[in-house]
Amino acid sequence: MRGMKVYHDTANNLIYAYEADGSQDSYIQPHFERITEEQAEEIIRIKNTPTAEQNSLHAKALLAETDWAENPSVTDQSAPPYLENYQDYVVYRKALRAMMISPQEGYIDFPVKPNAVWNNG
Repeated sequence: MRGMKVYHDTANNLIYAYEADGSQDSYIQPHFERITEEQAEEIIRIKNTPTAEQNSLHAKALLAETDWAENPSVTDQSAPPYLENYQDYVVYRKALRAMMISPQEGYIDFPVKPNAVWNNG
């Protein structure tokens, strides 16, 4: 958007940028509000901020990716291969469940999924 004329369509909460030379002025609607590039960036940031529901759904999806770690055969040390770092998955999944049940709005740091370490006996 650098070097452009920036407008906010407040009715639809959209941002438009037009050439500074006036060649696109015919597209500017009377109800558009002229704003700075910094204001446009802030509107875009706020508009794209994840909701609590979106964060909950993301945590749920991440949790589903590791459902296999709950299978009893994965942790059975008497029947290799077995997951050696099962406790890492327990901690990871517990954190995701907490985020899913009590989600927060905004950009949050989701826990990092552990790498599976298998013991082949």
